[in-house]
Amino acid sequence: MPINRRNFMTFNKQSSAKITKPLVDILIFLFSYFAAFFIMFEGIPDSAHLKRALLLALFVILARIACFHAFSIYLAAWKFFSVIDAVAVFRAVLPVTAALLLGRFLLPAKWPLFKLPLSIISLEFFLTLTGTLGVRMIDRLAYERAEGRIQKRKNILLIGAGEAGNNVAKELSRRHCSEARVLGFVDDDPKVFNSVIRGIRVLGNTAQIPEIIKKFNIDEAIITTPGLASEDVQRIIKICTGTKIKLKTIHRSFALVFDDTGIPDVPQTDSEAMVREQLRAFKDLTERDYDAAAETKYPVDHLYEATKPFSDPQGLSGDLLMAAGTMIKLLRLAAGASVLDLGCGCGWTSILLARCGFRVTGLDLNSSSLEIARRNAQAIGIPVTFINADMQSFTTDRFFDALVVFDSMHHCLRERSVLLRAEAALRPGGKIILCEQAHSDETRAGILTHKAAIQAMQKHGTLEKGLGTRYLVRLLFDCGFERVTVFSTPYHYRTWLMARKPRAGKEAVRSVHYTSDFERALWFYESDGLSG
Repeated sequence: MPINRRNFMTFNKQSSAKITKPLVDILIFLFSYFAAFFIMFEGIPDSAHLKRALLLALFVILARIACFHAFSIYLAAWKFFSVIDAVAVFRAVLPVTAALLLGRFLLPAKWPLFKLPLSIISLEFFLTLTGTLGVRMIDRLAYERAEGRIQKRKNILLIGAGEAGNNVAKELSRRHCSEARVLGFVDDDPKVFNSVIRGIRVLGNTAQIPEIIKKFNIDEAIITTPGLASEDVQRIIKICTGTKIKLKTIHRSFALVFDDTGIPDVPQTDSEAMVREQLRAFKDLTERDYDAAAETKYPVDHLYEATKPFSDPQGLSGDLLMAAGTMIKLLRLAAGASVLDLGCGCGWTSILLARCGFRVTGLDLNSSSLEIARRNAQAIGIPVTFINADMQSFTTDRFFDALVVFDSMHHCLRERSVLLRAEAALRPGGKIILCEQAHSDETRAGILTHKAAIQAMQKHGTLEKGLGTRYLVRLLFDCGFERVTVFSTPYHYRTWLMARKPRAGKEAVRSVHYTSDFERALWFYESDGLSG
């Protein structure tokens, strides 16, 4: 049987990485351990302490390697090392140090081998922690420089230093510090000039905007006062004309959410370039090629799926039931209305909707999940139609009153295709309910890079994408929907979007309504929409 050279090289690279990572850590453990003795004794220890160090070294090194494996440290990709991974490393380093401390205080004097001085234990812990964290951060920085991913942060100027401006500054500093930094305020109230708000100085008034932009190299300005009089908005636009900055504003009704998903403002997810980037990110993260058929063949946990949502090993039963209640409340349909449930999985959402009196069709790509769904529906005598198809390419010869996509679109390579198919399946005036976790975690080309997501992708071979709210709002508009409403909820499935298909003969109303607290999300739109 001929050997595929590319597959052989990929296997060789993966095997090498699995060996190299523990080897690097072993070298760090050895250096940290003996360096602690060297520093303590200001040189090579005397023969008695040197013998103790050598005898105990094997235990310490093996114990640390075992802890790193137990805490799944080697499943994380170094080039995407994050704060979550750093916490995991800290937790993996701690047990051995705790064991050495217990030996120091609790073991009898006749066992001097395990009674190390506190200074050596402390130094070894510090050197081990900084060494293992440092080598991973260096690897990440090297990767980002090689990929050209270290970008200059946007310098932002906030126009308006009142309560709204304070809230904008707070939200930007809390959620978007990696992308942008607020360099100052401008405000026409002379009482606030030169004052400091949240550590940010009021630099002048609106007439000085061009001078401030030039002096502080401003990239973007945000009008922070919602509902500002149109003549004031036009005056600010005129002042900013010719400065080549991007001007945004907060508005009461129409907006785009400012988020940090890393997906472009005008996404083209079906473009070959974006698909290639996502596939490349998947392979880099999981060290395996993406298999589009993975959804059809990944093993199903029958006990978990058959009892969902009432017996959830992750303790999410309450969250799932509240989410189902939210979905039913948002639908607000009369009994007998037709509902299409895309990505229904084991069918628990489809069955609950059917029990509310709706005529439900569930669609999913995994045949094993649909077998469970059909069995559960038959067991309680609920009529539900289940279809084995891909939500990215399905077709239907009937129209539905409503369509639900519950926590499933983030597994799709082409989410635009999902929403285009959904729009075609809805009757005019029909509504779509979209629920995603709206991750703000680190992403690459939309693919989540935190450890839990990587582990899920490695285990199942399916995608785990972070779909930000702004991106979903724009995608709904691009796919022909109107009147988008965003609902934020305090439980696990926290972000819901509802939109409508325009009625026949009616022009689409591209409006957004956000129903949560102002500090939870900020709504912006480009100044191109202001001049009218």
